[in-house]
Amino acid sequence: MVATDGHRLSLVIAPSGAVKGGGAIEALIPRKALVELGKMLREEGGEVRVVSLDQQVAFLCGKNLLTTRLLEGQFPNYQQVLPTPSGPGATLSRDGLLGALRRTSTIVGDRATPTILEMKQGRLLISCTNIDLGEAREELPMEYRGQELTVGFNARYLMDFLNVVEGGEVSIHVHDPLSPALFEPRKGEGFCCVIMPMRI
Repeated sequence: MVATDGHRLSLVIAPSGAVKGGGAIEALIPRKALVELGKMLREEGGEVRVVSLDQQVAFLCGKNLLTTRLLEGQFPNYQQVLPTPSGPGATLSRDGLLGALRRTSTIVGDRATPTILEMKQGRLLISCTNIDLGEAREELPMEYRGQELTVGFNARYLMDFLNVVEGGEVSIHVHDPLSPALFEPRKGEGFCCVIMPMRI
């Protein structure tokens, strides 16, 4: 499954053992329908049966049935924007990064202010500036041996990624301050997120 809003992209690949039945289904599903499906799964759990209909798709979960009309059009070629995790990457604690982002982003308010990540050997400096409230800074240890790099991101996008990661550590691959960055759990999990940087 893959989804994008133009600023970020998430990709999940489930192992084939988690899918039963034959044939392939390719569908553009509205976000609202998937939100409702998520609620159903939290209440019911168990397996979901996916049935492809003419211009619609149905999800059967326990005693619940959800049917939605498919979106028309062609999904962007997401494979073209997926960065390859080559070159030096950074690895650090998922909980440490999430906590630091929560604390530093409290001063952002409603402004579209980037959170600055300064990647240095052995440490990550995180900072936010609000001309009305001041500046917040945090420093975290991390594994990184590449060239020093400064890049800005929307902190909410980073926290959305970290909130769904189950592993203890995450990896960040950033080629330069303007190219899409790849975020993923260190141990894989079949999940990654691509986030566009903000100009700083």
